[in-house]
Amino acid sequence: MSDIIATSATTRSSSNRSCPRPVSSFRPPFSTSLLLPFLLLVLTLPSINALPLEGRILLVTNEAPAPTKVILSGGMYATLTTADGSFRFADVPAGTYLLDVLSPEYYFSQIKISVRPDMEDDAGKILCLEYKYPGAPKIKASYPLLLHAHSEYDYFEKRDAWASLRAQLMSPMTWMLFVSVAAAFFLPKAMDSMSEDEKKALEEQMKTTNPTAMLQDLMGGGGGAGTGAGVGGGGSGKKKVGGGR
Repeated sequence: MSDIIATSATTRSSSNRSCPRPVSSFRPPFSTSLLLPFLLLVLTLPSINALPLEGRILLVTNEAPAPTKVILSGGMYATLTTADGSFRFADVPAGTYLLDVLSPEYYFSQIKISVRPDMEDDAGKILCLEYKYPGAPKIKASYPLLLHAHSEYDYFEKRDAWASLRAQLMSPMTWMLFVSVAAAFFLPKAMDSMSEDEKKALEEQMKTTNPTAMLQDLMGGGGGAGTGAGVGGGGSGKKKVGGGR
């Protein structure tokens, strides 16, 4: 039995050697040696029609601010400034963009930038126009950009040191105090200049005058007269009752 198995195995191996396997006839349309340069060309195509944008921002004192965000066209491209205030956008495609400096402390101009990589003249590849504030006339800016802060934002209104004093002086209570002090100061002198008859007439008038009725006349406009009439009427009523008795 073992001899039969060995014979069949020998026959199978010899048949495999005598019948070679078919080789595939497929050939790639291009050589693999050309694949790498083709991929490099595809990867570099975007940068061929694009240019880098560079610039620097400074404060009024020619010092660099803290790292600040700089954007193009509302955030289409964004970058941060370095320690010396410089920034850079890599591979910006051809087109027109608006550059804004998003600083919470300082105000910078807005820059309109035209990127034209197809221009032969290097000076005409990037054109910059500066707008110092919305609606301001455009001014041609040099490239690379150098932007200085125009002013510092003021989020709080400065309080006037004399505002509280003026408010106190215009208060009605303050005027009443001034009138009272003036009356206390000038009335004695006015009394001294009056004759004896005038003093006696004034004293009698003050004795017969009801201060409450005067205040009511001033505040209510005739309330004192009504009150006096009511009191007088009450007195006459009592007299009538007494007469009836």
